[in-house]
Amino acid sequence: MEAVENGDIPEERVDDAVRRIIQVKLDAGLFEDPYIENFTPTYEFNSEESHEVARLLAAESIVPMKLGSYATIEPGTRVFVMGPASDDVGVLCGGWTYTWQGLTDAEFGGRVVPDGVSILDGLEAAADEIGFTVVTDPDEMDTCDMIVLCIGEYPYAEWDGDTESISITDGAQTLYGNAEAIEEAAESNLPTVTLVVSGRNMSVENYISNWDSCFFCYLPGSEGGNGIADILTGAVPMTGTLPMPYYASEEDIEDGDFLHDAGWSAAN
Repeated sequence: MEAVENGDIPEERVDDAVRRIIQVKLDAGLFEDPYIENFTPTYEFNSEESHEVARLLAAESIVPMKLGSYATIEPGTRVFVMGPASDDVGVLCGGWTYTWQGLTDAEFGGRVVPDGVSILDGLEAAADEIGFTVVTDPDEMDTCDMIVLCIGEYPYAEWDGDTESISITDGAQTLYGNAEAIEEAAESNLPTVTLVVSGRNMSVENYISNWDSCFFCYLPGSEGGNGIADILTGAVPMTGTLPMPYYASEEDIEDGDFLHDAGWSAAN
């Protein structure tokens, strides 16, 4: 309001934005049925079909940022799964879940979404079907063929997610343990596939050269663990693309420079 009153934003621009919003609501029929009393869903809540759709959408939203020789997990492989985002459904769901800001499973003291599937859950289920081995015991890391490193952000919504840094290790909402897990994976000298779970494009430029492959998973939801497993096992093609430009640093945002534009994928 202040910007409009000061003349910084023309009133015509506000009118145009409001007109577009109203047009979308008109096209959706919301003025004829404002409380959606006559809405018939295409499938029942929490049905098997709803889980299948959520799983597929999660997989299709994952963006390959770097693809190497270990982009997918082959039968017979021993996979060490690690990192603070590896077994936390709350991290996969982000904010606007059962609470406004969202919660991690660790904060909640159990699964935030009772029937949610973590990355570890999804990979263990896929391992049984495909024939690879999931390892989580640090003492057995050196017996593995590759690492799946899971890092990300704490859940947040709106301004509580504001940060001055887009680095995956020192942003305001980055998960405690990201930096330590990244260092531990690097010291192992094992091929590493990194999964970044966040509500925005986080900068990984200081680390990506050490990783064989890297995927931006965003917030894939309660079926995210299965969706991620589907991508890592090749069950679902890699079709996700960047929803916004990828900036390597805060300075890039200020300068308007970026490494990859919206719509980019390493799989293209």
